[in-house]
Amino acid sequence: MPFEALTRTCRHLGILSIIDGAHGVGHIPLNLSQLDPDFFVSNCHKWLLVPRGCTVFYVPLRNQPFMRSTLPTSHGFEPRPRPGIEYLNPLPASDKSPYVTNFEYVGTVDPAPYLCVPVALKWRQEVCGGEEKIREYCVELNKRASECVAEILGTEYMECEEGTLRECNMSNVRLPLDVEEIAKMCARRGEPFNGDQVRDWITFKCMRGHGVFMAFVYYNNAWWVRLSSQIYLDLSDFGKAAGVLKRVCEDVRNGRFLDGSKAHL
Repeated sequence: MPFEALTRTCRHLGILSIIDGAHGVGHIPLNLSQLDPDFFVSNCHKWLLVPRGCTVFYVPLRNQPFMRSTLPTSHGFEPRPRPGIEYLNPLPASDKSPYVTNFEYVGTVDPAPYLCVPVALKWRQEVCGGEEKIREYCVELNKRASECVAEILGTEYMECEEGTLRECNMSNVRLPLDVEEIAKMCARRGEPFNGDQVRDWITFKCMRGHGVFMAFVYYNNAWWVRLSSQIYLDLSDFGKAAGVLKRVCEDVRNGRFLDGSKAHL
C-alpha cells in the first residue's frame, strides 16, 4: 500500500488523511515528520510487544483543535466557549495545550502498558540489536516460513507480480481445501455453503482443539492463513503450525465443521 504517495496526494487535493497504521510501529520504518499525515494511529502490542491497550495517536498541531474528546471523556476536556457559562477544570493548572490535557489523563484507562514502552524500546535495542536487525530477521523468517508452510500443505503463498508482497513480517498461505468439494458436501447435507462460517470454524478449532491461534480469511474462492514472523519465533514454530493446519483441514474435508458447529471442536 503506497501510503506515502497517497498521503501526498491527499495533501495536494486538500483532503484530510488518516493512516490506519495498526501494524506500523515496530514493523516498518516510519518518519512522521517527513510523512506529515493529518492523523496517524498504530498499535504497540502487535510488533513493539508491549501489553494490549497501548496505542500511538499522532495528530499534528494544525489538526489538534479537531480532537474534541477522549474516550471516555475525562477531566481534561474543555467545552467550546458559550456565553454565560464558566468552565471549571478539576485538574491542576497547567501550561500544556488543551489537546495534551484532554488526552493525558483518562480515569478508566490502565497506564501500565504505556509504561512498558521505554523498556520495550531498550530491550529491542540492547538485546535484539536494534530495529534494522529486527526487521531483517523477521522479513527473512517471513519468506522462509511462508515457503515452508506452503510446501508442507502442498499449496502456495500469496505474492504480487513484483514479488514484494512478503517484504514485511506477514504472509498468507492458501489452505489445502477445495471450495467446490466443500460446497458439494454442504449441499449433500442440506446446508448452505458459507466460506466465512468455514473460516470461523477453522479459527475456533485451532484455538480450542489445538491451543493455537492463527488468522484466517476467505478470499478469492480459497481459505488463507496469515502467518506473522515475530522476533521470538523461528522456522520450527511454523513447521508445528503447518502440522496443526493439516489436521484441521482434514477435519474440514471430513465434514466435521457441519457436525454441530463449535459444539464438536
